Amino acid sequence: MNQQAGWADKTLVNMHMTINNYAANGKTQPVYNSMTLFGPNWPFSKNCGGAEVLKAGQDVTCTLAPVPLKTATSLSAGTNEIFVESPTSHHIIQFTCS
Repeated sequence: MNQQAGWADKTLVNMHMTINNYAANGKTQPVYNSMTLFGPNWPFSKNCGGAEVLKAGQDVTCTLAPVPLKTATSLSAGTNEIFVESPTSHHIIQFTCS
């Protein structure tokens, strides 16, 4: 789950997750409007119950704050996007906040 993980087991691959184009599990925590995003813990896996490695098909729940969310305005639908990518899988989840 952590991009910075240096795995000795070459059968494991890192996943990459962005939320509204900010790397949620990158090598460093991004900053937006002077706020450090995707905490409160670091590395990223600590916000996911400490899960660093997932088996194929395994689920995990992560609690992150703050997260840069878009809200609907007269000029924008306020569509938010979570993008999860690995060498064998690409998933985009879109949602709106009111």
